[in-house]
Amino acid sequence: MVLCASCAGPALASGCTLAGGAPTLTATDIHFAAYSASDSFPGEANGNLRIQCPLGIGLLPSFEIALSAGVGGTFSPRHMAMGASQLSYNIYTTSGYSAIWGDGTGGTVTQSFSALLSLGTVTYATYGRIPAGQYIAAGSYGDSITVTLMY
Repeated sequence: MVLCASCAGPALASGCTLAGGAPTLTATDIHFAAYSASDSFPGEANGNLRIQCPLGIGLLPSFEIALSAGVGGTFSPRHMAMGASQLSYNIYTTSGYSAIWGDGTGGTVTQSFSALLSLGTVTYATYGRIPAGQYIAAGSYGDSITVTLMY
């Protein structure tokens, strides 16, 4: 699975104070272990998103992070693909897997940060889960998620 980062800021947005410039967003991929439909438990894996001021110093502006639906075009569920075969999964905001991380539409939520006293870096975990019992063709499945940072 690939998480791609993009940043968008309104015309009046302020960047990182002290260090100057815009915050950067880096994402680590969510890599699931080998999946077997006969397992009675879901497949789970984590990644993270890191928002940082240049050189890791300064005060971050307030921001919101949204995730796209991916190549399947839907949030519930998202789909990884291998050719025409699809494997349902989703990305959540917590390890309880109760809130789907999306763009705030269709029952999804975004993550936000209010600039109070950050030291230039904020990290969010991404929690991926594949429901059990999906009998699909064996192979390597993937998706591409766009991460948007709005500040």
